Amino acid sequence: MLKLNKSHVLWKGGTTNKAQFVKVLQSAIAAIMKSSPKRVSIEAMAETARQLGIQVDEDNKECQTPNTYAKEITAQIKDVAKYKREKLRLQGETWRNLAEVEKELCRMRK
Repeated sequence: MLKLNKSHVLWKGGTTNKAQFVKVLQSAIAAIMKSSPKRVSIEAMAETARQLGIQVDEDNKECQTPNTYAKEITAQIKDVAKYKREKLRLQGETWRNLAEVEKELCRMRK
């Protein structure tokens, strides 16, 4: 029905361990991403997966609530740089400086 040939299917044999299979899978996905100029949204991918009978995480109730929260938060962000300065104050250089100070204090206690 999908008109797949052997080059379209990855098969994990009994002698292949999970780590090896994950590497093969990652390299296959990377090759596809590099060769395909077509870009598809996550929503379109999810719809295609549903049509093929593949379970989609976003259909589970546990995944819908965080997705709703994420959309609410991102809808409020107008200026990304300003948002990062206000809400993520301990990121970047400030975080590095704080980590150094905490390391120093920890060493002094020991």
